Amino acid sequence: MTKRILTYVTVVLLAACAGTAATTTPNPELSPFVEESTVGPGESYSYTMFVTCGEAFQANGAWWVASEKFFEHPNYPTGWPVEVLNQSAADGPDASIEGVLNVVDEGTVEFNLADGTPVAVFTPGDPAFCG
Repeated sequence: MTKRILTYVTVVLLAACAGTAATTTPNPELSPFVEESTVGPGESYSYTMFVTCGEAFQANGAWWVASEKFFEHPNYPTGWPVEVLNQSAADGPDASIEGVLNVVDEGTVEFNLADGTPVAVFTPGDPAFCG
């Protein structure tokens, strides 16, 4: 396990140093998702969704934004694996949710809890950041 993680980190670091986006390759276990990855339909990745005032990530050379969310920030359904990170006066508590990104097709990425409970649907778009 340690050897696989070190190999993965080495590949990511080499790709970053070369100035190219790191590409993740799925395997029978979930691969960690890396910002600015190239992803394709049918692939799944472990992912931590950070909930602030603009949920977004980069993949396939584009920004992906949460176009549909199945929760109300900061009131999450009972039993969800949510970790409150801090308290922001303007936006309420920032939080993280552990789950799985499932690439449905070239324009849709679903984010679910490990048990399959839907959390959000991401589509390409312009991110709305705080500020």
